[in-house]
Amino acid sequence: MNKKWIRRLLLGVFYLLILCLFIVVISRLLAYANQGADRGKLLHVALPEYTVMPDIHVKDDGNEGSEITSFIIDQIKTDYVHARDAQSRARTTNNTTYLQDHFTDEVVAKWEEHFVENAKKNIYEQSTSLAHNIDVTFFSLDESVVSFTDQDVIEHHQLYQDEELISSWVDTSDYQVICVLEDSRWRIRQIKKIETQQPKTTLTKQISPTVLGSLVGINYYPAQSPWNLLDTAISDEVYIDDMATLRELGCNSIRIFLQYEDLGKEQVSQAKVRRFLHFLDIAHNADLSVIITLFDFYGDYSGRDWRATSQHLRTLIPAIQSHPALLAYDLKNEPDLDFESRGEAVVADWLSYHIDVIRSIDPNHTITIGWSNPNDATLLVDQVDFVSYHYYHEPSEFSQKHQALSAQTDKPIILTEFGKTSYRGVWNPIQYSQKKQARYYADMLQDLQDLNLSSFSWTLHDFHEVPISVVGRRPWRRAYQRHYGLIDMDGNPKPAFNIISQSSQGSAE
Repeated sequence: MNKKWIRRLLLGVFYLLILCLFIVVISRLLAYANQGADRGKLLHVALPEYTVMPDIHVKDDGNEGSEITSFIIDQIKTDYVHARDAQSRARTTNNTTYLQDHFTDEVVAKWEEHFVENAKKNIYEQSTSLAHNIDVTFFSLDESVVSFTDQDVIEHHQLYQDEELISSWVDTSDYQVICVLEDSRWRIRQIKKIETQQPKTTLTKQISPTVLGSLVGINYYPAQSPWNLLDTAISDEVYIDDMATLRELGCNSIRIFLQYEDLGKEQVSQAKVRRFLHFLDIAHNADLSVIITLFDFYGDYSGRDWRATSQHLRTLIPAIQSHPALLAYDLKNEPDLDFESRGEAVVADWLSYHIDVIRSIDPNHTITIGWSNPNDATLLVDQVDFVSYHYYHEPSEFSQKHQALSAQTDKPIILTEFGKTSYRGVWNPIQYSQKKQARYYADMLQDLQDLNLSSFSWTLHDFHEVPISVVGRRPWRRAYQRHYGLIDMDGNPKPAFNIISQSSQGSAE
């Protein structure tokens, strides 16, 4: 074959490849055009699958009609919850496509009218059901129709218009539901909200003022493992030595932090729970009571995440609620710092609901929220058992700010974080020092004594490293944070350590 034919052959193969590529591109474009627009993408709304079921209870007290088996109950329960989830997706997109496998045609048609009106106003709603209590009242003889009530259904709603959140609320309602069996699936033929709901009352637990007024505590992490209390590399001896040091310091309590993701989110790690219980044993043996701060580093709050976070509590709380070292739950550390990014109403709704979840599981321990400042500490005051807040400003303003907060509530108050860095280095060679840290503690402790206010200082140790996730990448902020401890990186007590120790001994006398 001469060179002329070789060139022709190669040219032909090249043109063939170009033609194939052109056909593939055209076919993809046609397929995309035919499938229609995805309203979820048009609204910039992510629609992840619901991977966690809501809290479901089925009442077993008999029913009219045919006897219903547990197998059929499970089918009805699963199909019903999937239908409610499909309804939530449909509300988000104003699209009935999600409903067609879970509702009868008549119900889908009614929703279509509703969605058309919402679309005209550019309104959509995100909702998530969190709890159901099903009581079957009728099951037909041919086993194709079932009627039941769904009581105390807890749902979280967020209403948007023009992509802006305009309302957020948690609703508790009862429903009358009729389902029919079609294509081996239980579809909703009728769902009607039942009025006559009694207003919800919030019950809080009374905690002894004597106990609250006598807490001398510290926010604790091991020196070798800041922001990772349950690091498996930390030996028992480290915890035991630190607890002994805290007792020497005059502390009778500690505040610690459990990270939501580190514990496994909704799939709580039993190995982590066992390690935490062992830590609580060590604290108890040292006569230290513990405030447990939950959901550290959590910041989502979206309605679709509520099932996972509530499931986290339903797994974790029963495992730790009977431990004698447990003093109280701090639901969330400084949630007010998330108001700007997530919205105050959204964060407040999440906090309110999860307080109720904890209280329903463990009514015997107190609950608080660790606000970042005294100004926000009156939020949800009717639901917490005691108020707690943090203060890192000058001692000269502390008493006035605390008294302003105290005038707004009758609830007990604790200062759960305060402290001052002793960092003196390249980023700030003048403003801070160990002597200035000691002077800060002397002034603050005098105010705390005058106010008879329990407090938890930040923190026991200086740290060689601070995770970027805590204060960001700016080196000066990380440098300051490394030096808030009462013990330096070489293990030597700072002057502030002695100030606190002397103050504790004076209070004991």
